[in-house]
Amino acid sequence: MTPPPDTDPLRLPLLGRNAAAERLVRERTWMLEQRVRELERERQDLGRILRGLGEGVIAVDRAGIVVHANPAAISMLGLDTTSLLGSHMFVAIQQPGVCDLVEDVMRGDEGRLVRELVIEGPAGGDAVLVVSVRPLRKAGSEDGEAEGAIAVVRDVTELRRLERARQDFFGNVSHELKTPVTAIRGAIETIIDDPDMTDEVRARFLDGASHHAMRLSALVTDLLALARLEEGPGALQRTDVDVAGLVGEVLAGAESTAGRRDIVLELAVETIDGAPTFTVQGDEEALRQAIGNLVDNAVAHSDEGGAVRVGLARTGEVVRIAVQDNGSGIPEDAVERVFERFYRVDAARSRARGGTGIGLSIVKHVAQAHGGSVGVESDLGVGSTFTLLLPVS
Repeated sequence: MTPPPDTDPLRLPLLGRNAAAERLVRERTWMLEQRVRELERERQDLGRILRGLGEGVIAVDRAGIVVHANPAAISMLGLDTTSLLGSHMFVAIQQPGVCDLVEDVMRGDEGRLVRELVIEGPAGGDAVLVVSVRPLRKAGSEDGEAEGAIAVVRDVTELRRLERARQDFFGNVSHELKTPVTAIRGAIETIIDDPDMTDEVRARFLDGASHHAMRLSALVTDLLALARLEEGPGALQRTDVDVAGLVGEVLAGAESTAGRRDIVLELAVETIDGAPTFTVQGDEEALRQAIGNLVDNAVAHSDEGGAVRVGLARTGEVVRIAVQDNGSGIPEDAVERVFERFYRVDAARSRARGGTGIGLSIVKHVAQAHGGSVGVESDLGVGSTFTLLLPVS
């Protein structure tokens, strides 16, 4: 009887070789599957990293075909996702400056090129981008023809705006400080150089020096207040503040200045159920300065013999302070800028009355630090109304 195939002595070596080959195939298949899974995990991890980057990343191959673009790049450059991948960069990226930079890197010997470009932003207006491009070469090869390029795009629009604001701020501060210092120095030097000066003339020079010294002191005080507010909400000492009482104190302190120009100060308070309900959580000194700046600004810009009306009301959980003057009003193109530091609608008039140019900026910072807001409505030839809104809690 013929033995079963698996027990045939002549076939045993062949069966052993087949089993070994099958085991080898299974091992290699398992290793390949493991490698595929590992590569897939790496691809997914790389995708998550690129999607999470704040910088834009665009990769193109040797022919200039876009092979990758992360969401940040799509947003910064306003790219069309439906026709992006697989298209030539000059078609997909409608920003010649970026494409020219990529092409320069792929054609030249430069290892890296960086340029700052000003483009039209997707939302309108100019956007400032820093684009850094490197060639893509084979792993371990630093030379040879580039197989593509990768561009990293960083939006520095806000950074450049802040740099310009800082430069403008220091320029304005220098100018504002120089004017009173020069006037004080000139008055003192004139008095020293003329020992025979009459008492009347000397008093006039001293009055001028005193006026500019007060202006200099007010400017320094406002700058310190602004610096304190910009430290953040933690710099404020929050307590229960009676806004109605604070407004009354501010108006009492402004009566003298208003009286010299025959300006009447009026206060209208709306109450709930006949009882004042104007307590907020805030920094009393900061709120006093903000309200005081609004009242001082109204007095300074009201016509002589006019009136400054302050309205105090509560709507829901918001306290509303409205300060109305009867001055010449604010031009429409200047309304949005009145809260900027050192911006003056009428610079000569403001300086003549001792204005520092940052009072309204302080009001804006105080409002924001308390979770509120400030706005203005103005009619030329009629006057302006500044409204400060403060949440109760």
